[in-house]
Amino acid sequence: MKRPAVALEILAFVLMAIIAVSSVAALALVASNASSTTSSQQTSVVSSTSTSAENGLRLSLSAGPSETTSGGAIVVGVSDFNTLDSVNAPPIVGAPAIGSATLSLGPCSQLPLGFAIYEGDYEMNNISGASSLNLYQPGFYSCPAEFAVAYFSFSPLSGNVTLYSPQPSGSGSSTVPTAMWTAPDAFNQSFTGYWTGGTGVLQSGTFHAFPLGVYTLVGGDDYGQLTLVHFVLTAQTTVTSTTGQSSSSVSTTAAPPGGQNASSNSQYGLKLLVNMNATEIGPGQSVQVSLSEFNTLPRVNNATASGDYEVDVALGSCRNEYDQPFGIAVYAGHVDAQNVSQGQQVNIFPITACPMYIRLVTGYEFQPQSDLAVILPSYGATPSPLVGSVVISATYSSQTTPLSPGTYTVVAADEWGALAFLYFQVK
Repeated sequence: MKRPAVALEILAFVLMAIIAVSSVAALALVASNASSTTSSQQTSVVSSTSTSAENGLRLSLSAGPSETTSGGAIVVGVSDFNTLDSVNAPPIVGAPAIGSATLSLGPCSQLPLGFAIYEGDYEMNNISGASSLNLYQPGFYSCPAEFAVAYFSFSPLSGNVTLYSPQPSGSGSSTVPTAMWTAPDAFNQSFTGYWTGGTGVLQSGTFHAFPLGVYTLVGGDDYGQLTLVHFVLTAQTTVTSTTGQSSSSVSTTAAPPGGQNASSNSQYGLKLLVNMNATEIGPGQSVQVSLSEFNTLPRVNNATASGDYEVDVALGSCRNEYDQPFGIAVYAGHVDAQNVSQGQQVNIFPITACPMYIRLVTGYEFQPQSDLAVILPSYGATPSPLVGSVVISATYSSQTTPLSPGTYTVVAADEWGALAFLYFQVK
């Protein structure tokens, strides 16, 4: 008498199992057809500022994001701003230093600023005995002509600085301070690791990604100001995205507060990744754009150099000073892929004398699923990150002019056909 009841229970169980499997299949089908699903965890930017009441300059230092995954880029920002409503040319104390170690902005810079990154948690009272990380590849750098410095002059209520150099005047050995160039007294660059070895000119050294842990960033200027911040590298994922069956090659995803990210697929399995740290700034303020080229393939990827950019882009005033296969351009107004050819570019780089050399680049040998690459031809070089950074704060012609209020489009491109668009406003 109990057999029919058991049979009914088994039948009910089977039906419930079929329904459950069908539901899972339906959910999987919906997920596979989704054009784009993005999840993110926003992270804060660590920042610190110090102001000297004696010289009127505000030194600002930042490292962002404060927490990121191992292998992610840390964006370093350091700048001086003249808080006075008059031209300001304070006396130079000397290059910023921690103990006997001088802070700097890398091999080729004459701005009166410097910084260093230390592995570990330090404060000003115990950092002088620590050794900073070497953030730049050892080797020979051909830098633009440097000038002897008489003084730097800051524009009123501005971060723009002019270098005055003693230049010959009249007969004899007399000199007079002469303006040589004007540029934002600001530095923004992303780093993913540090270098060891390579003490000789022809030794390229070994690159190491930042290991997990706490780091100390110190910044200073030539006027005696020093400040520091800390950042942390953790194993926590901050941004994830799933594109499903989306056919679009350009996507905009979540970013740190006030910022924006974009990416665009290229040839050879490469992807151009772009980050902008703000979407709205005030007059006289700056926005920083960071770029990297990423190999999406699970194998070593040899990409032939093409030089075939969709738009005219750069990373600085002198195009022959960088070997990265990407750059940016800024357009007045809102442009996109359909009308970028009719857009009006604004000149965001200072006019400066550039070196005459041009390095031969035949291609790039990317590591699997990485932005590490060897620039070809190479002679035993170690893979290094293909990253770059540009600070946008003014337009340059015969004079420096802060960006006027309005909408601006940042177009990032690589030499294999990628285009990515970001937008910000000056209010």
